[in-house]
Amino acid sequence: MHWDEYERPLVYPTVMSDQEKAAIFNQRLMELNEEFGGKGDARPLIAFRGSSFMSESLYEMFKSKGGSEEFTIVVCEREDRG
Repeated sequence: MHWDEYERPLVYPTVMSDQEKAAIFNQRLMELNEEFGGKGDARPLIAFRGSSFMSESLYEMFKSKGGSEEFTIVVCEREDRG
């Protein structure tokens, strides 16, 4: 039997500092901006509140999904006005 799997200690996620969380968040923002090649506007959800990019109902829909407003990243596609 595989009792050794149950005898190993449980490994819990490492607690991160606010500085570490912010660094990871900022890294992901940069990755998304690169991925969309300037055609998307990646920001934390809270930054879109009251903006022309996102209606209040859409903002509330994202917020209702349960993520943090500060750490939920939303990418809005920019229209090409060329």
